Amino acid sequence: MNINERLLLHFRNGNGAARYLRNRIMNFDKLLVDFFSARSDIKRVIFGEKVAEKVLETMEYTEILGLRKEVASLEIKRIINYGKQNDHTAHTVYLFLLGIWMYDNVSDLREAINSKINSNQKEKMFVFQWTLAALLHDIGYLFYESRMVGNETANVFPDSSKEEQLQAFRVFGVYYDKFFRDAFEGEFDDFSWVKDEVELNVAKDTLREIWNQFEKKFIQINTRHVETPMAIIEELSRVPWLKVLGIEPVSGKGDSGFDYLISPTVKEDLVRNAEKIASFGYGNEKEDPRVDHAIASGLMLLQYTSIWYWLSAELEKKVDVKSPEDKKYKELYHNLYTNYQYPVKVLTDYVIPACRTVIYHNMNDKESIKLENEPLLYLAILCDELQVWDRFISGSAHLKAWDNAETHCMAENVMADAEGDESFVSFGFEYSRYRHKVKSTLDKRLSGWKKYVKL
Repeated sequence: MNINERLLLHFRNGNGAARYLRNRIMNFDKLLVDFFSARSDIKRVIFGEKVAEKVLETMEYTEILGLRKEVASLEIKRIINYGKQNDHTAHTVYLFLLGIWMYDNVSDLREAINSKINSNQKEKMFVFQWTLAALLHDIGYLFYESRMVGNETANVFPDSSKEEQLQAFRVFGVYYDKFFRDAFEGEFDDFSWVKDEVELNVAKDTLREIWNQFEKKFIQINTRHVETPMAIIEELSRVPWLKVLGIEPVSGKGDSGFDYLISPTVKEDLVRNAEKIASFGYGNEKEDPRVDHAIASGLMLLQYTSIWYWLSAELEKKVDVKSPEDKKYKELYHNLYTNYQYPVKVLTDYVIPACRTVIYHNMNDKESIKLENEPLLYLAILCDELQVWDRFISGSAHLKAWDNAETHCMAENVMADAEGDESFVSFGFEYSRYRHKVKSTLDKRLSGWKKYVKL
């Protein structure tokens, strides 16, 4: 049975996290059929985004689809200047599905992940974390490319640069700023509890007002004016509101997102690596400053998700206030909290660890990324390297070797099975070069992976 058929069977009939997701999303298997049966790259991206939308809808984060769309556009238009660039849109959907299949079918992986979940709803909280760690772990590609491109976004903000040519990260970083504007300044549209247009306008105006208070007190999201990769890292790492929420940093003073995302068990110096890549690139002979996509993704997710927790906490302060004019704040808080729920403990126990997985997923630290210490990160790297099928090529090196496309890895070239005793899963590759590629990268990145995956 090929990998897509295996995944479809599991999400139709399987137990565990697959059953949880199936119960949350009506006709989920039909969405997967469309996705798996897509026979063109564009359709695969389109149907993949429909799957992603329904999954993100379960945690009320569908607005993040806008960032995924822009990354897909960069790759489809061949703007990212990396010779071996492959699709990261359908890829992250496959990665999400693959991780759930492995969680449900490899007991050691599942037990290690569950040991970190302080809840009696293990499957629900795993899916919640895995949505962030898998579906959203590559949104940082928005800031990766530094070469000059035509400015397609000058009309998005009144103060956007009208220059015809800018660095790509400045042009497409505008969409990150727009993402916040849309969510907090009035275009966030999921006010499902309102009864009429008057109530809708009050809710939108109140949310916008709280957001304006946030910007005045803490930060204006403003990547469209930065001019260097290092400045982007500095912009994305600002999270001073986490201290106001009473969250203790892992290291440092808590002024930076890195202070909360540093892993106490991974030895690799996260901050040093981020600064080195932003200053010099990935070790080429010439300096080629870049924003590492994993670093950016983790910081972006921490910034955006945590603001909703600050917003909820700020509104909660007004619940007991007796002033009649504060009624609008109380109503927004009660309705937001009823629909979405933002207890700070969820941020500390589940969201921040998921963001930590994202920020480290591009790291090579085989000796310290252990299943028992960082199980979600271990699974993320394992799935990231295994998912080589049905990815369209956009890098120049791939395109120059177009005559090798005959052996481009498709789902029908990969067989997959799960053992009845849940000890491991197995993959069979029709093309040996893909088997060698997967084996080689996993050997470099993870210790003990052969216990859970047989190639």
